[in-house]
Amino acid sequence: MSNRGSSKLKVITSEQNTENQVSKREPFKGKMPVRVSKPKDAKRLLSRLIYQFQTGEISSRDAKDLAYLVSVYIAVVKDTELVERLENLEQKLNER
Repeated sequence: MSNRGSSKLKVITSEQNTENQVSKREPFKGKMPVRVSKPKDAKRLLSRLIYQFQTGEISSRDAKDLAYLVSVYIAVVKDTELVERLENLEQKLNER
């Protein structure tokens, strides 16, 4: 008989979980935030992030966090556009 799967799980309460706590961000200080609703906005935000990082207006961590979010946004937009184009092509093929 093996002990596989018989290990006991330790229940950790939220008060005890200090390892994976999400730190709250301080409010944005500096230029007005950019509302990102199209790729052009993401490009403008990324340009601003680069500038603010170079001038020391934002920390390396903030620059990385925001750049990551911008890259995820761009990937989602690209995927969405690709799906729409594919659906349009399939619809045109089915109409024939």
